[in-house]
Amino acid sequence: MEIEKTSNTMEIEKTSNTMEIQKTSNTMEIQKTSNTMEIQKTSNTMEIQKTSNTMEIQKTSNTMEIQKTSNTMEIQKTSNTMEIQKTSNTMEIQKTSNTMEIQKTSNTMEIQKTSNTMEIQKTSNTMEIQKTSNTIEIQKTSNTMVIEKTSNTMEIQKTSNTMEIQKTSNTMEIQKTSNTMEIQKTSNTMEIEKTSNTMEIEKTSNTMEIEKTSNTIQKKRLRMLYI
Repeated sequence: MEIEKTSNTMEIEKTSNTMEIQKTSNTMEIQKTSNTMEIQKTSNTMEIQKTSNTMEIQKTSNTMEIQKTSNTMEIQKTSNTMEIQKTSNTMEIQKTSNTMEIQKTSNTMEIQKTSNTMEIQKTSNTMEIQKTSNTIEIQKTSNTMVIEKTSNTMEIQKTSNTMEIQKTSNTMEIQKTSNTMEIQKTSNTMEIEKTSNTMEIEKTSNTMEIEKTSNTIQKKRLRMLYI
């Protein structure tokens, strides 16, 4: 997992780190206020099956741009969790060959952001979201997150995995196979409160393969610019 940050904020350079977090019944709250979420798709198949869901998106003036060009995202997860803790302007962490193992049970991960705008531009994607009584809360406040990737290889291989963003012991499973993103949720609370956030995702000829096999996440070179 390599996170390179520049432009007057927080630079985290990691090389060959092993960060293993085993979590059980986690509570992940992303709270957003007054967000503007624009999804521009071309020849996409997006199926959303919802049953008694409460999805609130409030966004206010945040800009999150993800530009991808010919990327191959491979994420292998085996009960891992990435925690990036950021604290205000100019924090440099350089790590090389670290092994960080965190075993957690009933954790609470709260990301509060305000003033985000999330724009997703997709071309020829198939996104299936099956939801049943979910609630996601995302609060963001005036963050600008720019992720620029070029010719990265990020593979997600998952088999019978549980990627749990649990607010109260919820289970969020994302099963993907050849640009098919299926989110099957049952009795989740997913509330997105955003305040004028701008999240732009531009993808061009990306190959996103998610194969789940006992939760292994590997991220390579993820540049995050906070302005």
